[in-house]
Amino acid sequence: MRRLKSTDIQISSFENAMTRFDQAAKRMRVDPAWLEIIKQRRRSVIVRLPIQMDDGSFKVFTGYRVQ
Repeated sequence: MRRLKSTDIQISSFENAMTRFDQAAKRMRVDPAWLEIIKQRRRSVIVRLPIQMDDGSFKVFTGYRVQ
């Protein structure tokens, strides 16, 4: 059995969001040319924060901001 990676889950979440976006745009009859412009991200920031847990261990958390 193949073990899922965190990137597998992130990709499927993104694909799910894009599918819903496309469905909504179709219902709203948005011009396909505008859709291509809207879908492109202009900026993205990815940060990794090492946090010390209560038990003294460290865990790295990843944060995302996309515009």
